[in-house]
Amino acid sequence: MKYALMAALVLFVALPPVALAQAKPDFSGTWTFDEAKSDPAPARAGGGGGGGGRGGGRGGGRMGGAPATAMTIKQTAGELTIDRTTAQGAQTVVLKLDGSESKNTIGMGPAVSKATWDGSRLVVTTTQTVQGRGGEITIDARDIYSVEGSTLTIETTRTTPMGAQSRKLIYTKG
Repeated sequence: MKYALMAALVLFVALPPVALAQAKPDFSGTWTFDEAKSDPAPARAGGGGGGGGRGGGRGGGRMGGAPATAMTIKQTAGELTIDRTTAQGAQTVVLKLDGSESKNTIGMGPAVSKATWDGSRLVVTTTQTVQGRGGEITIDARDIYSVEGSTLTIETTRTTPMGAQSRKLIYTKG
């Protein structure tokens, strides 16, 4: 009886981490931007380029610039590949899901990202240095991906020397 109780206790303690590991969502699919359900774009500082050039301060979609009008996401156990279309054209970003650095060229230049899991949410932090009107500008971004049913939400925050801007972007699967 004592051993059965201990075995049940071990299963009770060991099961939650296994259940949490299985709770990671699969973001795979084709996603369309829903402007009506998304936060409006932040105002651009001084009516100009915002965070130092084309798209830097617009607080838009995944890792800078305007939000993607459409995205196709492919997810494996080890990586997330995002093919997206923005006003600036097509772009592919590959993120490692083990917390190690991923290097991509996005928007105006090279960027370094790290993707980590926070329960069922994927948190992507990105640092990018771009050439602005007055010299180099560093853009720090934090994007939090979550999915519920056929809705993908990306909570995005961009920080530049001009300050931080946050926006919630909504995409519909289809």
